[in-house]
Amino acid sequence: MSDSFEGAASDRRPVQNYVEMGFSPGDRVEFEGFPGEDIRVADGRTFDWLGRKVSLLEIRRQLGARQGVELFRGRITVEGQDLSLAYDDTYGPKANDHASGPAQAARAAIRFADVVPSPAALMGVKAVWGKSNEPVMCFGSRGDAKAKDRGHFQQARLTAEKAIERPFLLTIGGGEQVTADFRGRVLELVRVSGAYGETSALVHDPILRERLAQWPVAVMLTEVYRVVGDPHLIEDLGFPDRRVLENAYDSVRSNDEDIAALWAALKDWPVELRLDVLPPTDFRDPGKPQLCGSLYPKLTATEGKRRYRLAREAERHGALPKEAKRLNRERNGGLLVCEACDFTDEDGKLFDAHHLFPVAAGERETHVGHLAILCPTCHRWAHAKGASIYEPVPVERVRAARSTGAAAE
Repeated sequence: MSDSFEGAASDRRPVQNYVEMGFSPGDRVEFEGFPGEDIRVADGRTFDWLGRKVSLLEIRRQLGARQGVELFRGRITVEGQDLSLAYDDTYGPKANDHASGPAQAARAAIRFADVVPSPAALMGVKAVWGKSNEPVMCFGSRGDAKAKDRGHFQQARLTAEKAIERPFLLTIGGGEQVTADFRGRVLELVRVSGAYGETSALVHDPILRERLAQWPVAVMLTEVYRVVGDPHLIEDLGFPDRRVLENAYDSVRSNDEDIAALWAALKDWPVELRLDVLPPTDFRDPGKPQLCGSLYPKLTATEGKRRYRLAREAERHGALPKEAKRLNRERNGGLLVCEACDFTDEDGKLFDAHHLFPVAAGERETHVGHLAILCPTCHRWAHAKGASIYEPVPVERVRAARSTGAAAE
């Protein structure tokens, strides 16, 4: 979201007044990834949530805590209108802020085909009721849930098996619990790992665990991308109907003809890597189906050193860092902007390309969406304050710490 919101100490624009911005008491407020939260505009400065009036900053802190980050930085809408855009429309954009939406002055949208190079990498589609809160994809039991027999884990295991050759799948709004604004819309592109197990062991948020009780098994995800604009199957992508979701409500639909049509319709569509939904920093994709409990596969020291070297190579050499800087300039009127502290300059030598993913996340073809542009101070901060050299501090936490003057620990 725009740095104008509460909690960004470096911002000197006016504090938002929701009434001045055109909203009314009682208007519904939605935080991306938390569709079940009933949050309403209370007055010009506060929201009604959980029976009391709270500030935007307090909500961002509490929802961020559920995600394992300092502050929630996903998209916020009021009655469907982007809150960041409404702020800029009311008070004017921040100097050198030529992008809109949550943290979009920092992050680049890349093409769908940059992540999924061909239909052969796309496993299929899965109907969901909302966007991801945690890096898991959940399924129902097909066996004895109490005995935890082979049938119990069937759907999660089959998905992990398919991910060996075709690791990506699309989530589309569908099912009894989906809201009208998500129904039939392509919401996310996710990358599936080989690790699967009980949903209760893989999901950390107790409220989310309770809501997911009817889907007791899950696979771990290593990447989650927002499909920008949530394109509708019929209205935006030109499909005649929503039959692509047939048999996709508790399994992954893998019809090759549908997959090819979806890939062709989306190949040039922008997607954005979600930094608020990442696997644990020490999670290791086993690269093959592996049943796990709360002790998910973890990175060894030897693997960490090798992958760390690969990540640093991606940061320092080749065309990717140059392309990441070019995209950053394109979004910021020809200037480069640090994605953590907003330091701005036209000299590319004052900025580094930083590998976003913990190297533990597994082998992958690095693309420009995996790199963030940071000033040297923030880049050093991300690595020096990480749990280890293999686990840098996420950029979102560096940004929160730099903006408040706190330590990113």
